[in-house]
Amino acid sequence: MGKRAGQQGVTACAQPSPQPRLSHLLDGDVRGIVALLRPKQAAVTLPPGTAYLVLDTETTGRSNRAVVCQMAMAFVNADHEILCMYNKIWKLPRGRFMSKGSMKVHGITPLRIRERGVWPTAEMTQLDQTFQVAIAAKLPIVAFNASFDSRMLRQTADALGLRRWTLELRHLTCTCSRSRMHSDLRNVKGARKGFTNEELYFKFFKRPPDGDLHDAATDVVVTACTYAMGRQKRWW
Repeated sequence: MGKRAGQQGVTACAQPSPQPRLSHLLDGDVRGIVALLRPKQAAVTLPPGTAYLVLDTETTGRSNRAVVCQMAMAFVNADHEILCMYNKIWKLPRGRFMSKGSMKVHGITPLRIRERGVWPTAEMTQLDQTFQVAIAAKLPIVAFNASFDSRMLRQTADALGLRRWTLELRHLTCTCSRSRMHSDLRNVKGARKGFTNEELYFKFFKRPPDGDLHDAATDVVVTACTYAMGRQKRWW
């Protein structure tokens, strides 16, 4: 979502106060929040004041050989403001390729990866350290589709030959599965159906999310908005 795979960069706040002050996630201003984020090249660390993290990935496909091609993660304070965001396009490990179907969804082309991508080994090593600190501090790590994102990150770590990757499904809060009991949607057989991320946003804010979907940075903001609202309503 956002600019199609375009708002690239990495942010890790040394000073947690947003400049300029970000819109409150409970306002649901997805486009405004994404526009105000100003990526800065910096190490990936957990900024002071972080209350929870929200992540999303874009991938080369859905198979057991697919890997992450864009990773975004927001560090959010207790007032539901994004302190900063990690957001980078990753180069693909040797022997891994982008599927045409995935390229059609998120718009990340091999040319864009060559021009803007970074090699993910160092990125994942730094992110792993951040996850270790967050897990030790018992901070929620949120993803809309936690099983998919955790699997894709694990497959990427394996494809890169990383010796250590800490994040597992059990460490994640999945807003997709946790919101299912509140769904009033039904499938063709009349059984309760879970929300998509956009449907969950609509449930809370009574409007569709603004912005271009399927860019990891914007997807993170949509998920952060719904997680913040869900906390207010005691859904999780």
